[in-house]
Amino acid sequence: MIHRAIRNCLTGYSSRILFLGLALLLIFFTLTATANAAIFRSGDNVRITKGTTINDDLYIAGGTVNIDGVINGDLIVVGSNISLNGAVNGNLLAVGGQIFLNGDIKNSARIGTASAIIGGHIGKDVVIGSGNVNLLGEGRIGRDLILGVGQARVGSSVGRNIRGSAGDLNINAPVGQSVIVSVGKLNINREADIGGGVRYTSDNRAWLSRSARIRGKVTHIPATRRENNSAKQTFSIISFLIGLSWLLIVGSLLMAAVPRLTKEFTVAMDKRLWPSLGLGFLLLFFTPFAIILIFLTIIGIPIALIALFCYLLGLFLAKIYVGYYLGNKILSDLLNRDIPWFWGLLIGEILILSLSLIPFVDFLVRLFVALFGLGALFLALLRVYQDSRQPKTQNEEEASPE
Repeated sequence: MIHRAIRNCLTGYSSRILFLGLALLLIFFTLTATANAAIFRSGDNVRITKGTTINDDLYIAGGTVNIDGVINGDLIVVGSNISLNGAVNGNLLAVGGQIFLNGDIKNSARIGTASAIIGGHIGKDVVIGSGNVNLLGEGRIGRDLILGVGQARVGSSVGRNIRGSAGDLNINAPVGQSVIVSVGKLNINREADIGGGVRYTSDNRAWLSRSARIRGKVTHIPATRRENNSAKQTFSIISFLIGLSWLLIVGSLLMAAVPRLTKEFTVAMDKRLWPSLGLGFLLLFFTPFAIILIFLTIIGIPIALIALFCYLLGLFLAKIYVGYYLGNKILSDLLNRDIPWFWGLLIGEILILSLSLIPFVDFLVRLFVALFGLGALFLALLRVYQDSRQPKTQNEEEASPE
């Protein structure tokens, strides 16, 4: 009786509160996008052919994305493989597994990917988080290059500065001002021509070609060596276990109390993957801006706080459900049979938390979880809410507790 009461309570109220909070945000985004007449494209294969001109902002969520036309506005694209050979007369925001950027970007480019090859001309800044990035010699960056990468080869000229961190950084191109980075290894090759100084934090000394020109001072800052490593490792293990415990406790309660939500989330990931990705993109990147705008109205401060709570809660729940989905898929495929939901949840959360401990990989893991998890969670809540509005059959009414 207690279990049934908790289940009915959570099904009747919690899912509706979450749904309504996310729905308000989505409606806000939709109205904003409609007012700006933005264009949306999605599918397994999305192509903007050569000779095509889009006189507006373009949003794309797809598997393979090829853009050979001209975008007279901002381009926001999410996909597994993205190829841009056309021109964007605005800003670029791209998130994908592999990105090939050979076209021209008038303003700034912000990129999150596992691997990127960039050979185009970017008018302003490039901000990139990637495992591996190669900026080709024919490319050009008008202002700053900001890196958070595993490996980077910089062959494109940089108008102002190079900033950020990298495991391995190779510079073989002109840099207008300075280089300030935290690296594992730094190589400055013969074609490098740096207008200012080089300041790098590393355990290793940089390799400087005799042909490279550096007009300022080269400063090596040894990386601070961690003391008391055993205590830090113990703290990391405890933090890992606490985080895992929270995910398992909350996940177990949700899946036991609202199994329908778990089922609908799995359906969304299996059958509505690209809508989930596109919706997750909207919720992840536009929610903070919407909250700020609402907060600035003063009157809307309570709504903004509620929206912020829903946003943070959505990110937490996304990690739970994506972990369950991945763990269940992995074990089901290995054992070739259905498994109890708890084991899928356990394996999936351990996998996500373990990957999040790897430098440079943690960003991609968090991005993957948020993009797919938020969208699929919203679709699942929508389905649960819609079904709750349907009139019950006579058998269901007789089975319901009084």
